[in-house]
Amino acid sequence: MVVSSTQATQAHGIRTSSRRPLWQRIMRILSVVLPLVSYTVMGIWMSVNKQWLYLIFLIPAVLTQLTSALSQLSPITADNYTARSESSTQSQEDSNSISPLQFFSHNDPQQRPIPSWQLIVHDWLTARDALKHETHMYPAHLGRAEDESKKISDFTLDIIEQGPHALVAGTTGSGKSVLLETWAIDYARHYDPSILNFVFLDFKGGSTFQRLASLPHCAGSVSNLNLLHAKRAIRGLIAEMRRREELLAFHHVSSIDELHEPCAQLIIMADEFFILTREIPQYEQYFSTLISLGRSLGMHFIVCTQNPLNQVNSHIKANMPLHICMRVTDPMQSLDLLSSPVASRIDAHMRGAGFINAPEGPSTFIVDTYADERQLMRNIGKASRFIESPQAHHIFTPPLPDKLTRPYRDVSNASSSPLSHVIIGIMDTGIVTQDYDINLEAHKVIVLTGMSDSDAHLALCSFAQSLTVAGWTMSITDESFTSETEHSVLIHESCDARDIETFVTSRNTTLICFIPSLSRISSQLNTTARNALAHALVLQGNASSLAMPEFGRNLSSETKEIMTDYPTPHPMRAVSFGQSCIFFQFFDPIFDETLEKSLHLWFS
Repeated sequence: MVVSSTQATQAHGIRTSSRRPLWQRIMRILSVVLPLVSYTVMGIWMSVNKQWLYLIFLIPAVLTQLTSALSQLSPITADNYTARSESSTQSQEDSNSISPLQFFSHNDPQQRPIPSWQLIVHDWLTARDALKHETHMYPAHLGRAEDESKKISDFTLDIIEQGPHALVAGTTGSGKSVLLETWAIDYARHYDPSILNFVFLDFKGGSTFQRLASLPHCAGSVSNLNLLHAKRAIRGLIAEMRRREELLAFHHVSSIDELHEPCAQLIIMADEFFILTREIPQYEQYFSTLISLGRSLGMHFIVCTQNPLNQVNSHIKANMPLHICMRVTDPMQSLDLLSSPVASRIDAHMRGAGFINAPEGPSTFIVDTYADERQLMRNIGKASRFIESPQAHHIFTPPLPDKLTRPYRDVSNASSSPLSHVIIGIMDTGIVTQDYDINLEAHKVIVLTGMSDSDAHLALCSFAQSLTVAGWTMSITDESFTSETEHSVLIHESCDARDIETFVTSRNTTLICFIPSLSRISSQLNTTARNALAHALVLQGNASSLAMPEFGRNLSSETKEIMTDYPTPHPMRAVSFGQSCIFFQFFDPIFDETLEKSLHLWFS
């Protein structure tokens, strides 16, 4: 006897139904019968009361319920069986994808041995030689994976070749930080700072990159959600992008790989970077530009997020071909990156396990860390010092601190000509901070203004200590002092028109003084002193207005933008009006009563 496939399917459905528990079959029958009984009672009541219009409205509901009842009580059809078979097949495929991760989780975590600094030096020199022969490959060894033959093999990623950018998703505790740390440390272990640099951006307030910031490869790091520091980081990346664009244009090439001496590849690792684009949306367009031009400029982003579906726009995602998905709680997040919900089925204890998108489908991997990452980082530092590799140039630095301590400088190593330059504080360009030094030989008069008397006193004390650190010899005396040296410096805390006219006539003296009101005193000076004041270096504390409008000293738009980063007034911060505007901060002085004892300090 031949049975058709439909009959066999129906028979299978009937057998499946018959195997259900009795209480389930009863509940299923009641869910169908009770609504029909309710409609029947309502129909009888409407007929008795001659509510014909309501009865007409009730007929479609009755027909719908009858159709639903027939559908639920009938055996499973072939189409339903086919759908269930397809669902079962998909579940089986997902189960097969999970099985390698289950294998990894049932084995003890593997930790890689720590290479010696000598081996690191060997690997660095080998990589340099390979790059000279145009082997532009940068693989990082991250752990274990399942290859095409279902065997366990090394898991390597090359962000330059497989990228140029990567998007990493994963919920809290999935192992994103483990992946990023291992990725960075393995790159630093195989490539020296002249070949590869890092920028670390952590905008969720965690400690993912705090240890990595000590690597000689680090060109900048933001370790907390500090919007001021974050702005500087983006400005720094934009400036680095423009610098590389100008370099390519100058050499008439389209990629840094074509340069005779290429720039170091720059890898920007950002954890929850999209928090920043939400807090400072005006920078999002620059981020999109960086992503678009990254490959040719050698700037590669590895961006982490917990919600790629809603936080990453389509333009950015289109330029990030490498997708890595750790454990996620929402299957839609996994579908968005891998075209499969498989990453949502990773067990919570599988820390460091995940999937990477591949042409043949999601590929499994698990991260293996080094046994002692702190020791490895020390060995990397030793290797860097041994080959005398310069540390990565900082693309951006933290903003000015509230308290600026003067760094120790050995006076015995001071310049043989200390009159040329004196470092009086730290200047801020809006991206990086650096020493601010002034050339005393180039300035006849240096004026402090726009400050209170107490703030001016602190600034002059700091100035005096800067001169001492630079190798100048201080003398406390009255204004009748005459220096026998070629050049001397006079610090005058309270200066009037007569004092200025007296000291500016001395050819070998630089006058450093505090003048509360420049406009008032300039009208009292003779022509010689007025010309000297017109060419003076003006250090103004409250630079919200023009320092010397009568002499055309204007606050530049760049300096105004920098000052908006520091809305709170600070007694040791000022703007220098010379050939250009410079925003800087004096070193905090070590308390000294020198200026309390005398209004005049001579340095020779």
